[in-house]
Amino acid sequence: MAMAQGQGARATREAVPPVSRVAIIGGGISGLAAAKQMAAYDPVVFEATPSVGGVWKHCVYRTTRLQTPRPDYEFSDYSWKNRDDPSFPTHTEIVDYLEGYADEFDLWRYISFGSKVVDIRFLGGAEAGFTELWSGTGKDPLRGKPMWEVGIVTGDSNTVQV
Repeated sequence: MAMAQGQGARATREAVPPVSRVAIIGGGISGLAAAKQMAAYDPVVFEATPSVGGVWKHCVYRTTRLQTPRPDYEFSDYSWKNRDDPSFPTHTEIVDYLEGYADEFDLWRYISFGSKVVDIRFLGGAEAGFTELWSGTGKDPLRGKPMWEVGIVTGDSNTVQV
């Protein structure tokens, strides 16, 4: 169901908004879960590669399988289609599962593929409980609002966009 609907709905971010409230680094398991939880804030998921799946997509051998039973490795609001299958999922099945999750919750629209985070700078926020340890300066330029600046490079460019 999700895959058939999702293929047409897999439009990703064309451009990053000049100011965004939430940045998520990576489109792996945690990045997708964070995007779903932060959807009300229109997050930007910066993914350096051309696909979701994190290490399951890009850092595995063909024979890699999950070492945990299938039902123990799923989102609480998105079950495996073959949940009762006692085998340990392959990395391909895990990537398919993560793509299905992104389809189900319309997460593709938040993802900026080919966007590698190369710099993160804390800009301020002592009033919000963030101390000088976060910035190294102790300055509070943003009157207590924790704020970071994210630098990315896209495609073959070496130019850092902030």
